[in-house]
Amino acid sequence: MMDDESVPSPLAESLAERDDLSDEYRRYADLTLRHILDAVLVTDLDNNIVWVNTGFERMFGYRLDNIRGAPARGLLDGPETDAVARDRVLRATQGRETLTVDILHYTATGDTVWVDKTLTPIFDENGIHTHHMSINRDITERRLMEEKTCEVMANEEQRRHERKLLSQVSEWLYSAKSLTELLMVVQKSMHTLMPESEGQLYIYSNSRDTLDLKTAWGDGTPHEHVDAEDCWALRRGRAYSYGTRAIEFPCAHTENADTPYFCLPIIAHGETIGLMHVAFSAYDRAIMSREMVETFLHQRWDLSL
Repeated sequence: MMDDESVPSPLAESLAERDDLSDEYRRYADLTLRHILDAVLVTDLDNNIVWVNTGFERMFGYRLDNIRGAPARGLLDGPETDAVARDRVLRATQGRETLTVDILHYTATGDTVWVDKTLTPIFDENGIHTHHMSINRDITERRLMEEKTCEVMANEEQRRHERKLLSQVSEWLYSAKSLTELLMVVQKSMHTLMPESEGQLYIYSNSRDTLDLKTAWGDGTPHEHVDAEDCWALRRGRAYSYGTRAIEFPCAHTENADTPYFCLPIIAHGETIGLMHVAFSAYDRAIMSREMVETFLHQRWDLSL
């Protein structure tokens, strides 16, 4: 079995033709190309593979003796490789141009690797174009950090947007002059702040043993009345979230035990006057991991409070 140590690289062959270079220069140049951590791929003018270094074999899992002579086009591409980046590589190769581009490649085992790819045409001492060379540097960790940073920035922007909406909602709540106006503000604001939710607002009846539905939003079918003893939040005297704990029990007034939800007692002047129930049926615990539901609910919990 041959490897890249026993096969002269095109660079070595090109340098061997240069009379103005010392043997030591040629040797170190070729050793550098062979042993750098970056993955080096050299193709002929038909874009068939001529040579790869050990860095290429290590990064992508293809040995030179298994791919020599095979078309380079498409070898490292996969379903998530960006078509625009792939076309740029093709045009640069066809146009004998130098190009640097970030692109997602795939290894022989199907794993993904983000690389900073530099394409360079190789010319001999007479200026004749003889080969194409690509140098691929693994930037997977950098890309993951960039994506994480973008995600954090997007989340922060969402928080700023939500805080702005909350400020506007507060102004409308303080301006409401009747229960009808108050309920209208609650319904509209909840639909805007949490469009993925469905919920209801209940107010205690005169008898104080049941709560009557006053407004609702979302696609759920609400109960017209709720028994105060059927809600853990009202029985315990504090807000109750369902869907994040290892040991928890659904309220009797809920329909689906797999749907995460909040129950928030509504308090005015120190007295509990009602209940807000906010459910998230799209985040079914039966089909989503507990961590995903917990992360989502914690974000919405802060917003609801």
